[in-house]
Amino acid sequence: MWLALKSFFPGWAGLAGLYLGLAFLGLSIFMVLHGLDLLHGPIMTLVGLVCVVAAFAGLPIGIIGFFWLPRFMLPKWVKEDEEKMARGEDKLSQDLRPGGKLYGRLGRPAGNAPHRRVDGGGKQIE
Repeated sequence: MWLALKSFFPGWAGLAGLYLGLAFLGLSIFMVLHGLDLLHGPIMTLVGLVCVVAAFAGLPIGIIGFFWLPRFMLPKWVKEDEEKMARGEDKLSQDLRPGGKLYGRLGRPAGNAPHRRVDGGGKQIE
């Protein structure tokens, strides 16, 4: 699913959905508290204020997150995976190296595979 979203949105659609979810959760909690007329007193006013701040902070972050997220807003595991990929230490990079199980596949010819030459009629030339 995330690959389909990644083709339309260059950012982090999954993380953007998290921020949008927090925004709508804060907004809906505030609306319920306001609708039930429970926002009386200092503590409930503070709860309502926190919900509104979460809604107004999460909404633009979520919308912008579909296109771009700054590095400090990415989770630690995403940063670690990106660093492993940059160093070539992730599982896919190791499998694509010479001697790996995917070497020679995915559009790259294998180094030790014999080259097949054919003539105009489709017959193999030795």
